[in-house]
Amino acid sequence: QLGLCGRRGQRPKTQPLVQRRTPGRNVRSRTKLSAPLALLSFAGIDFGAKTAGTTAWCQLGPQGWVWEQCPKGQDADRWLEQMVQSHSPQALFIDAPLSLPRACIAPNPQGDFAYRSADRQLQAMSPMFLGGLTARAMRLACRFREQGIPCHEVYPAHCASLLFPKPWYKKGKYRLSDLFAALSPRLPQPLPSMEQLNEHRFDALLAWFTGYQHQLGNSEWIGDPKEGCVLTIRI
Repeated sequence: QLGLCGRRGQRPKTQPLVQRRTPGRNVRSRTKLSAPLALLSFAGIDFGAKTAGTTAWCQLGPQGWVWEQCPKGQDADRWLEQMVQSHSPQALFIDAPLSLPRACIAPNPQGDFAYRSADRQLQAMSPMFLGGLTARAMRLACRFREQGIPCHEVYPAHCASLLFPKPWYKKGKYRLSDLFAALSPRLPQPLPSMEQLNEHRFDALLAWFTGYQHQLGNSEWIGDPKEGCVLTIRI
């Protein structure tokens, strides 16, 4: 059925690399799934700068895993459109803002023009600070939705904060290979190789994992539906 902010401190030796939390802890704006998403093939996307080579794609399809990264210098938006055309995902889980603060849509002098409710709850960067990246992500999501492909905003950093102990991997305290090995038992099929593992591919995997947990019913929406919510896992 149907992305990092950390705190200082050292992990006790007895603390597992993958954490489990009591259901209901730190729950915000939990919602029920209105209907199951019969998804057998969906993709997680780490959305990066247009030509920086930091956009990555992760998908488990009928032929197995597709775990790729846009080459540096190539147009990432066009690359994503080609990936969608080639791999026909039934839904996309995208690590990028897909909406703007409510005050930007319905101007209110007392409103928050920089952050959405979800951004403040998740300690995420403002969609307005990201500027052109936000605009590109929203445009692509609009285009994909017109093609009948649901697009959901996810935040791999928050997923990582729930799965792994502090401090986070982007602080350099853990090797990506260790985090990958800790996450692997939770995957429905093993990924074939870690030879090209990097932060962007790993974030795409966490975006996919968020979609996978959504499929299983282990997810929640954070934020205000009137301005856009972020999908996250529930541990």
